[in-house]
Amino acid sequence: MIRIARQPKWILLLLFALALAAVFAWLGKWQVERAVLDSQAASSLTEIAKPLIELAKPGGPIPITAGGHLTTVSGAFDPEGFVVLTGRLNQGKAGYWLVGRLLVSNSGDNGDNGDAVAARGPASVSLPVALGWAPTQDALNAALAPEKAAAVAGSGSTILISGRLMPTEAPTVPKPTGNPFEESTLSVASLVNVWPNYSGTSFGAYLIDDQGPDGLTTIDSAPPENSATLNWLNIFYAIEWVVFAGFAVYFWYRLVRDAYEREEEEKTLSL
Repeated sequence: MIRIARQPKWILLLLFALALAAVFAWLGKWQVERAVLDSQAASSLTEIAKPLIELAKPGGPIPITAGGHLTTVSGAFDPEGFVVLTGRLNQGKAGYWLVGRLLVSNSGDNGDNGDAVAARGPASVSLPVALGWAPTQDALNAALAPEKAAAVAGSGSTILISGRLMPTEAPTVPKPTGNPFEESTLSVASLVNVWPNYSGTSFGAYLIDDQGPDGLTTIDSAPPENSATLNWLNIFYAIEWVVFAGFAVYFWYRLVRDAYEREEEEKTLSL
């Protein structure tokens, strides 16, 4: 059989079978790569910052794909729109958040020097911005004072804010024995009732600032978790291509085997 397999025609057929098997193996590899790519969550894309206007529109909930996305937005802080949230965890420690009301600029893009929307005008668009975290109320108040002063001094001029966009949280009912005006969740629906002289519209989300003010700790914000799974249909196709690759070599073997058996049969009959 080895003698037959060394014949030129069978060597050429073997090379063809090996080339065919290589193509099938490559197709199997491609199917596996497709399965892995399909299993990767879009979270990798969320780490590429986009202007807020490209991710969400004011006046309604944000798309699922926008949640956890890095973004940039320009606007001016309302000096009277700062709110303190209690019971907020940061790296496992309970404390306080300082949240500001950003009046988004007309462009709503990546921080040009255009005019901000009028603070309490009918066309104002608000975006809550979680500026930073503090372990105590005193530490937060110490950072709040200069923030208010800066907002007053910079009234009407835009600044660039960058961070991670998060969907609004659900409002909570105050405890009967607690402070009815105390906020513990970043709910846009609650904030619009807390902001003085609020008018206009708001984004159904908030921004976690990635560069908090002095005296506050930057709020920890992780990218969305990968919840995707492998595409098993692609895995099945990959297994099929591997089987085809093996069959191409086996088919060559069977042809050589058949040729050998015919030759042996002819020898037997000739005796």
